[in-house]
Amino acid sequence: MAKQKQLCLGVIPAALLAIFGTIGDVRAQDDEITELTEPKSSISVGAGYWSGDDRAQSGKYDGMNESGKAYGLLDASIVKRYNDTGTWYRLDARNLGIDDTRSIRGEVLRQGNWGIGLEYNRISRRDPNVYHTNLQGAGTWNPTNNIGTPGRLGPQLTTLRLGTTREQINANIYKNLWPGLDFTATFKNEEKTGARNWGHASGIFTVEPINSTTRQLETALTYATEKFQIRGGYNASWYQNNVTNGLVANTYRSSATAITTAYASLPLDNEAHQVFLNGGYNFTNNTRGTFKAEYARATQDNGIPVVGFGQANGGYNRLDTRVDTTLLQLGLNSRITKQFTLNGNLRYHDRDDKTTVVNYISNGTPYVGSSVRTLSGKVEGTYRFGSGYSLVGSVEEKRQRRDQPIMVTGTDKTRAVAFRRDLDETTSRLELRRSMSETINGSVSWVHAERDGSAFMDSYKNVMAGMINPMSIADRKRDKLRLLADWAPIDAVSVQFVVEDGRDRYSGDNTYGLERGKTRLYSLDGSWAISNKLSLNAWYSYDQSEARQTGGNTTVQNYQYDLKDGANSFGLGIRWDATPRLRTGADMEWTQSVSKYDILALTPVTGGTTDLSDITNRHLRLSWFAQYALNKSSDLRLDAIYDYWKTDDWTWQYSDGTPFRMADGTYITTDPVQKAVFVGVRYIYRFQ
Repeated sequence: MAKQKQLCLGVIPAALLAIFGTIGDVRAQDDEITELTEPKSSISVGAGYWSGDDRAQSGKYDGMNESGKAYGLLDASIVKRYNDTGTWYRLDARNLGIDDTRSIRGEVLRQGNWGIGLEYNRISRRDPNVYHTNLQGAGTWNPTNNIGTPGRLGPQLTTLRLGTTREQINANIYKNLWPGLDFTATFKNEEKTGARNWGHASGIFTVEPINSTTRQLETALTYATEKFQIRGGYNASWYQNNVTNGLVANTYRSSATAITTAYASLPLDNEAHQVFLNGGYNFTNNTRGTFKAEYARATQDNGIPVVGFGQANGGYNRLDTRVDTTLLQLGLNSRITKQFTLNGNLRYHDRDDKTTVVNYISNGTPYVGSSVRTLSGKVEGTYRFGSGYSLVGSVEEKRQRRDQPIMVTGTDKTRAVAFRRDLDETTSRLELRRSMSETINGSVSWVHAERDGSAFMDSYKNVMAGMINPMSIADRKRDKLRLLADWAPIDAVSVQFVVEDGRDRYSGDNTYGLERGKTRLYSLDGSWAISNKLSLNAWYSYDQSEARQTGGNTTVQNYQYDLKDGANSFGLGIRWDATPRLRTGADMEWTQSVSKYDILALTPVTGGTTDLSDITNRHLRLSWFAQYALNKSSDLRLDAIYDYWKTDDWTWQYSDGTPFRMADGTYITTDPVQKAVFVGVRYIYRFQ
């Protein structure tokens, strides 16, 4: 018996050695397990340089829109977890060396108990256009453009670059109050500064000064049990325009002797408050009900700038906006049988505009407003056949009631645009899915929607407006077809294919407006893992939208416009572990977009009409990287990028290519060809 025990004791270590190898091998595997289970941290430090032409277009959002300039590259991701308390500490920093796009976030979280986070983001947009103007004081509330008589070139023009910067500070907290009950709150503060191009009816160029503060608060209590889940809370937002006068007063010389000041109102302060409650209850394992209720009130009650306009209605100069929004929704989802699932919902949405309608300023455009109430319901069923087939069908009905928008001039009330009170829409959807095998899946779906409503009531005192067919409320029939396939013939290869085609047809008694529209999308995406060291991926997409509309005037000329926007995009990437220490890769991205503006004169007059030239934009980006492991915890990375952008956009030009000049002589240019090369190097250190 003793001998048998000794044999068993010898078999166990032998089995362990057979599984894990030597003691050294066991320790190596322990290190690998630790590396996979313990959080990783890294710090990256380096520098990059853009050379070549000004990359105003490609760099308008990345903070590196200037060529011939070096940029710091500093990123960090630091994570620490204390297993004894379950507490996580996290610090993420991105683009600290770039002034316009830096961000940093810190977080402390004790799992299942509490958490706090603080985040800072700086986001900039640089206008790619160059403005040649005599405007002085751009970005202030009272710029001047005193250049002599409008239309003359005046003194030497100077160049002006515009842009905006947003600085965000976000704070959030989380607390588990007791089992199943959690509290979350987020507060966001955004300061937006800068300037963007503007103008007024006199044809004089000016700049909108931007200096605003937006604050948002989101709070919620969430309670969940096995069967019942509920979430409720309070949200609020406040917008404050910090430009003191609330308007732009642009002073210029309107004639050889007269000095004129043109006024334009800036966005006004406003705020909104919302309370909400939503949740669900599992009646059985196969049946679940859901509900949602929301109420919001948005107001704006600060004064309207009336300098230079005069005041109407006994000095009434406050908008006193109030819009109340109510949302109620009920839903039910049930698996009737093993093969059949049915779900549906009923939704009520009421946007009640209680703003007083009045002519606030004697020479301004009257306020136009309306309330909208929408009742909609949807039923959807899914039936699972044999052989991997599933059929999905749904019907959605939407009924909308709209109050009449009016404008008030003294005691005279008139409609501003063609209008209908009732708007109805029915949408049907049918989809067939099949899991054909373990390697290929596919689906085909079709959506059909019809929208109509009550008879149109034309606008008064404005014949042209009464003949417009508003796109948002016009009779419309919509059909959309979508094909999707996912093919993985072997583990190393994956291909996805998508085709979408949509058609809109508009109808109605009105003469002008949108007549039809089309959308197309083709997308192909594939990847191939040739080996565990080499992989390829490629994608292609084509999308196009078309619209035909009729426009013109009521006396001598009607036009038919065929508008088309399309883009081809292609990408190719490769990743290769050249050696155990060296990993490299390259990517190519190419996009070409074309906008077409075909015009047909329906009632020709002397001179006829000429189609506008197409606008073509091309963008090519080639990138390459190599990352070399200096040791187990540090890498050296080299990046190289070639960026090319070209356009023939004529938006700010005459047909002969000369710049379009505003009444004050201001004109706008963009470099039609922009090329730049980037080289960057980073040192990356990883630790746990």
